[in-house]
Parts: sequence; structure tokens; C-alpha cells
Amino acid sequence: MKKTTLLLTLPWLLFAGYSAHISPITPAVKSRMLRGHSWHQGCPVPLSNLRYLTMTYRGFDGREHTGEMIVHANVAKEVTQIFGELYRSGYPIHRMRLVSNYGGDDFASIEADNTSAFNCRAVTGGSKWSKHALGTAIDINPIENPYISHSGHIAHRKSLMYRKRAHIGSHPRSVMLRGDTIVRAFKRRGWRWGGDWHSIKDYQHFDKPGAHRGGQPHTPKAHKTRHLNPSPFIKRPPGRPVSTIQHINRPFSYVVKSGDTVYAIEKKFGVSCEEIKSLNSEITDCSDIKIGQRIRLSK
Repeated sequence: MKKTTLLLTLPWLLFAGYSAHISPITPAVKSRMLRGHSWHQGCPVPLSNLRYLTMTYRGFDGREHTGEMIVHANVAKEVTQIFGELYRSGYPIHRMRLVSNYGGDDFASIEADNTSAFNCRAVTGGSKWSKHALGTAIDINPIENPYISHSGHIAHRKSLMYRKRAHIGSHPRSVMLRGDTIVRAFKRRGWRWGGDWHSIKDYQHFDKPGAHRGGQPHTPKAHKTRHLNPSPFIKRPPGRPVSTIQHINRPFSYVVKSGDTVYAIEKKFGVSCEEIKSLNSEITDCSDIKIGQRIRLSK
């Protein structure tokens, strides 16, 4: 008897113009993720635990668009529900594409004001896996909702006007403030908002702690194959916990070039501001690093 393999997907969700679709990672999407350096062997979540979403959103142009996003299977359904609420409330989103479209480069994705989720990368300025590498974090309208370091530094020039939090700019509703519909929609479902953090502020960021656990296959150990991402990459040594992840291919030193930002250097080489200061005694404030200055990046 002939066997037929049926690809199961969750049904379309319809909310007065809003539609969303959830499906497993298809070979075509996997190919995009590999070519776009957003996933590689050794990432903390296997592709079988991820889901590809398409969702309707209201653009900055006032029109309806279909966006795409990859998240962990455990949060996929509620993410489509949240974005359904945002659509109905009229919350505008500039762009929603996979970070693979930007070579897995978080900095480039932010520069494009791209709303995205899964990206197999380290936390900003650290060596542990980011919640984005687990598929349980989402960044929304990152230019209007910037990451601000504990020293007050903002890496993206277009975000500087949004340091003071208010509904301002050409698309004021895109600026997220405490109590806004978008923040409440996430918090009701147990997500954290980076705008509530104290030492730093990450207004674009939402994540759901522990959502990747529960009934999912074990994460495979890292293969020896290198991830050819031009952005920083991390490798999990077999049998060692995530907390011992080490950056590889970090040069001994680097000469700061025109257009560089502290954030870009941190992301490119997987080195935090605190590490830079510890390796360069003459640097007491990372925001004072100058073009042409040679800085040590490793011991």
C-alpha cells in the first residue's frame, strides 16, 4: 500500500483582515537560514523545535503587508495571537523579515528597522546564548525602540531621537511605552519587556523565560563545522554547559575604522565593553574610543 506523508500545519487564523500561518521549518526555509547564517549545527535549538510564521501587519505606509518570523514551537501560537492584537489595535511595524535576509547580522537588521525573532547568536556583549538563539525573544521596530547601554550609549544614529521616551517621530505609535497595548499584550502572556530593565534599556525586546523547555528533543552537540557568519559566532564545546561558550577567531587587536560603533565592535568580535576596558587600561569609557585607535580584543 502506498504511503503518503502529510505535512501538518496549524490552520490560518482570521481576525477581521488579520491572517497568520504556522508551519515547520521547510527545506526552503532551512536553506535560507543556512545561507543567511542565522542557524548552524551546534545552535542550542534544533530546527525541529522551530516554527516559521507568516503574519499580516500594518506597515508605516498604512497598508497591510505579510511578514515572516521564526520562533520556538512552544510560543508560535501565542505569538500569532499577540500580533493579531497589534494588527487590530493599529500598531504599525516598519518591516518584518527573517534576520537571514541580513546575513544573520543583528546590527544590519536593526539598521533596516526590521522586526525579527530567531537568530543563533550570543547575548549583546557576552558569551552566553541569547534568548533569540532559543527562539523565545522578539525585537520590534528597533530604531524607534533602541537598546541603550548602562552608560547611555545608543549605537544607531537614527535611534538617537528616541532616547527620550515619548510618542514622537514620523510614526509616533511605533514607540513603545509602559502601558501601551503592545507591552500589555506580551506581558499578559508572561513575556518580559526590556523597557523594564534597570542597568540597561532594550525597548525593542520581549522574551519569555523558560519557554523553550518542555517536551522538546534534546539539543544536539556542536559539530566541528564552522559557522561562516561574518558576525560574531560562538561554538558550544561537546559536553560543556552553555555558560562556558567561548568566542573563536577573535583577533588580538583591532584598529577602529570610520563608521564603527561600540555596539558594532561588540557584536563583530563577541567582546563586551567591560572586556575592552580590562584589556586596555587607557580606556575608561567605551564611548570615548576614537577612529584610528588600536584596541586589544584578547589576551
